[in-house]
Amino acid sequence: MNIRPVTGLPGDLPLLESIAQVLHQEWQELPQWQTPEIILARLIKRMNGDNGEILFVATDKNGALSGTASLIWRELKTCRMANADWWTGEIYTLPAARGQGLGSTLTQAVFAAAGERRLAALNLYTPDKQAMYARMGWQAMYDDVINDELVTVMQRTVSEA
Repeated sequence: MNIRPVTGLPGDLPLLESIAQVLHQEWQELPQWQTPEIILARLIKRMNGDNGEILFVATDKNGALSGTASLIWRELKTCRMANADWWTGEIYTLPAARGQGLGSTLTQAVFAAAGERRLAALNLYTPDKQAMYARMGWQAMYDDVINDELVTVMQRTVSEA
């Protein structure tokens, strides 16, 4: 398995399109994922890294998409926590790659990037993976309804500010 930031290398556009498709298929009932075009525009902006965001991709030995995760600036703009500027989000593992720890590995890649940037904390929200993230050191902060879905907002300290 190869995990790397998407930076516009030759061949990255088909990967971006694949990511947009799988995220749409998984979450299309939610506003941010209603169409692949909406998602692709967001991914291209993230890939360009103008605001410090990073899009990670996991590929198999043949270069096919296995999963993705992102470092996102202010994903939840109305968050009620201090240090809620940076988020890990759009963490997704394709069904064929599940059960091998790839979601955890992708999350750790985002966390490592946050550490390189000396961010104080990283945040995420999840409807159903609280136990996995807790094992990785994330702390549940509160439950909330986001995009019409009950989720747990979690935070992990990256570095002391």
